[in-house]
Amino acid sequence: MELQATHACAPTTVRGRGILLGGHARKEMLTYTNGKNVIMRSLKDPMLVDMYTLHAHPATVARYSPNGEWLASGDAAGNLKVWGAYDDHPMKLEHTPFSGSIDDIQWSEDGQRIVCCGDGKETRVKAFMWDSGNAVGEFDGIGKRCNSCDFKPSRPFRIATASEDFKVNFYEGPPFKFKSSNSSHSNYANCVRFSPNGERFMSVGSDKKGILFDGKTGEVVCELPAKENHQGSIYACSWSPDSTKVLTCSADKTCKLWDLAAAAPTCLTTFNFAAKPQVEHMQVGCIWLGDYLVSVSLSGDINYLDPTAGDGPVKVLSAHSKTITAIAATPTGEVYSGSYDGVVNRWQPGQACLGRLAGNGHGGAGVQALAVTGTSLISAGLDDKVLSSPLAAGEFGADAVALAGCPSGMDLAADGELTIFSTNKGLQLMKGPKVLSTTAITFSATSAAISPDGKTVAVGAEDHKVYMYNVDGDALVASGTLEKHRGIVSGVKFSPDNSMLASTDYNREVIVWDAVKQEAKMTQAVYHTARVQCLAWSPNSVHLATGGLDMSIFLWNTSKDAAQRISVERCHRDGVSSLAFINETTLVSGGADAVLRTWKVAPPS
Repeated sequence: MELQATHACAPTTVRGRGILLGGHARKEMLTYTNGKNVIMRSLKDPMLVDMYTLHAHPATVARYSPNGEWLASGDAAGNLKVWGAYDDHPMKLEHTPFSGSIDDIQWSEDGQRIVCCGDGKETRVKAFMWDSGNAVGEFDGIGKRCNSCDFKPSRPFRIATASEDFKVNFYEGPPFKFKSSNSSHSNYANCVRFSPNGERFMSVGSDKKGILFDGKTGEVVCELPAKENHQGSIYACSWSPDSTKVLTCSADKTCKLWDLAAAAPTCLTTFNFAAKPQVEHMQVGCIWLGDYLVSVSLSGDINYLDPTAGDGPVKVLSAHSKTITAIAATPTGEVYSGSYDGVVNRWQPGQACLGRLAGNGHGGAGVQALAVTGTSLISAGLDDKVLSSPLAAGEFGADAVALAGCPSGMDLAADGELTIFSTNKGLQLMKGPKVLSTTAITFSATSAAISPDGKTVAVGAEDHKVYMYNVDGDALVASGTLEKHRGIVSGVKFSPDNSMLASTDYNREVIVWDAVKQEAKMTQAVYHTARVQCLAWSPNSVHLATGGLDMSIFLWNTSKDAAQRISVERCHRDGVSSLAFINETTLVSGGADAVLRTWKVAPPS
């Protein structure tokens, strides 16, 4: 099994707080974080993705060294790592500058020093040598969380900081020591950035102000004009390569491009992101890398901006930012994926995301299951509802069908009409939008499957059993139990040819049953090292794929012994959460890392 493509996750965003993007202009690479991962993504070709996955705590920020050979990244526990940009990312330095979250990192222009800042208890800013961690100064005068810091990119070196005590501080060095403090902000100072030529720097804050300073003295030069300025908190700013313009982003759902070449700043362009902006359109991060102007929306969308092409984004990259909980493929090869925050995205394998379904959908509740039938996408959510959404519309269906309880499993028969749901209240059999019957149960159901011919239903349970039912007209009639599992049954699925039933459990085991005889066909398949979380059959019913909390995907040829399985390790950080076959040779996986991957599966031999 071979990796074909990685569809990167979106940046992690939090309402009311900005994100400070990184990147390297010459390499045309953007850096951001999601969960415990650092993502390095090409702006020229967004399908070129690399990930650093060795933080033990949520990663918060990452920065390339000036030569592009190294990266420094920080996490929520105050750990900073310096590692190589290539191959297996060799570690150069592990350092803990302070105990709280690291919010910003910058390199000196000569690549010899690093400054970082964040939410330390006593120390909130530290500058040190990049290869040893030895401190190169002291940073007094910061009373609260320090949101941002920056190195003057030319000698004599200076460091500026922006913090939640409303102050912008200025330090001389090395060794660095306090020079001055400015209290012009009346709310949090969120970001501070020097111009590439080092002559000026700007701070922006939650008071809607942008303040321009002299890069050598730290004295105020001017402010962005209030009449043209943002109407909400300004979260970040970024300079043009020629040091004459600045891009800003704000909670007012706009980005602004400013001309700072003249004595008085002027707004050149105000970028808007929707005709009727919603909360998700708040702009929480921005960066200017060479020819690329990029912003990030609260939704996680990465927006490409071009002032010569109008006041809207010229390109938008959508992706998931939370655990991918369900995947479904269409006969034409398109993929739909749902996540824990209720987002459903549409993909074409090998291409960037085609966009997310518009509309309220499941109201932000997690998507528990997805299935494609004919021209519709069926989704079951943790809002206890089922939606049928026309594939051609690109938006969620308006009419929801209420389930008896919170769904734990969903499956469709081959006719695309007959559907089984397992909930915390019982089993529900539906045909299209019509509820045929509701069956009470005495066990806690974890998953459900219906045979392609619509005649048999299997239900996984917390009591380690698989309960079997026959479909008799509109009703379910109990027909027996399968009792070889030694842990909570996590998933059940019939093979497309009706002949087999696969089941998985928390005890790491995979069992394949003869669906007619209801006898175990493949046993002793206990090769996962943590609970099995998902499974999928290939269209020809030969291969079974399983994914686990151990981050591995196993491929089982059901015509061979379980010992002849194929495995791929470290597929998704923190676990593989969903699987689906597009065709007999292409498998799609989704994980807790919010990443979607496609894999090439060799034909059965």
